[in-house]
Amino acid sequence: ISYTPQRDLPLYLIIDAPNIEYIDAFATDSIGRPVVMKTGCLRTRQPNVFVRNNFMLNLPVASKIEKETIYLRLKTNNILLAPIKLASAESVIQGQEFKLGIEYIYIGLLIGLLLFNLFLFVSIRDVTYLYYALYVLTLSCYLLIYIRGYSFIFGDELRIFLNKYPHILLSFSVVASLLFCNKFLHLKRRAPKMLSLFYVIGGVGILLFFVSALGFKHTATVIAQLLTVTVAIVAWIAGVIAYRNGHKPAKYYIVAWFFIWVTVAIVTLSLGGVIPSSEFTIQLVPIGSTLELLLLSFALGDRYKMIIRAEQKARDENLFLVRTQNQRLEEKVDERTLQLNSTIKQLESSNAVKNRLFSIVAHDLRSPLNSLLGILSLSDMKLLTSEELQELLEENKKTIKSVNNTLDNLLYWAQSQMDGMVTSKDSFELRPVFD
Repeated sequence: ISYTPQRDLPLYLIIDAPNIEYIDAFATDSIGRPVVMKTGCLRTRQPNVFVRNNFMLNLPVASKIEKETIYLRLKTNNILLAPIKLASAESVIQGQEFKLGIEYIYIGLLIGLLLFNLFLFVSIRDVTYLYYALYVLTLSCYLLIYIRGYSFIFGDELRIFLNKYPHILLSFSVVASLLFCNKFLHLKRRAPKMLSLFYVIGGVGILLFFVSALGFKHTATVIAQLLTVTVAIVAWIAGVIAYRNGHKPAKYYIVAWFFIWVTVAIVTLSLGGVIPSSEFTIQLVPIGSTLELLLLSFALGDRYKMIIRAEQKARDENLFLVRTQNQRLEEKVDERTLQLNSTIKQLESSNAVKNRLFSIVAHDLRSPLNSLLGILSLSDMKLLTSEELQELLEENKKTIKSVNNTLDNLLYWAQSQMDGMVTSKDSFELRPVFD
């Protein structure tokens, strides 16, 4: 890199990419001595080098205005994308404001989406929100820690470790996204043919984990590129199929995955040199991923609204059933009340019959028997002669027959009251009855 510095003005060489493993810079100081600066995401911090989510090299201050040359040697097992800038301290500060503002916005959105959906999961115990929260967490960690280089916050040792095995986070993100898509779309019912493809992609995601954990970073990078594009396309196709089969909340889902699919396509074309790379294409992956997660959250919100409507409908149906059941119970109570009133009337009638029976027994049976007992008592006391006794008995014979007939009638009547009205068929001669 050749440039003409201003006299006594500090300059910074910025390699605006956070995940280049090894960077060696060679320059000369004001008296012509060689200066070597070494940095990179797998190296500890060195003097005159600032490691943030990029690498900023403090160049030697020139004592005179003449052409200077810097030599850079870059080495990576990842995709090599190295935007290089030469800037003064003032322009560095001004250039960071816009980029940091955008990054703070999507970091805030990611944190908000994560916390909100975790709260929904705790509230309604729907595992779909848990899978979404895991997807947000793992994808956000991959984007912020590796793609945007915020691993510098955790210190050199952890930063170096995370940059050695970055695609472990992506493998977790792939598996979480597939679990979320499967649960959200109800693939077994809405798009059963896509399930086998989801299982295959999930297997590749697990393979990515082991390849990355074993340290094959270049191979893991190739798998990650292919997997990212494949997941976006397959998830989008599954959403279209589910929507056509009646799953209405999938409309935001389709837009979200189409958006990330287009984003990945643009970035891939820029990396391949088909379209020019710019600050916009560099920022496109985190911005596009954040918007994708936001649209998926809208899809979950639409799904939650449909669940609430279904629950309200179920409550209304239950209320209708309860009211119908209450009405039936009221009708049953009225029916039983009428039966009870009828029973009470029957008991009252039976009680009247009983009183009448006792009245008959007390009057029509007791008096003749008392008269007979009086005659027998006089006979026992020898107060009656045989002729008088015979005469009195003859006179009471009719009364005793009447009492006998009354008792028979009373017994027949009582039997009829116990058995109810019974028709007894009999054959007899009609003429003797008339005679």
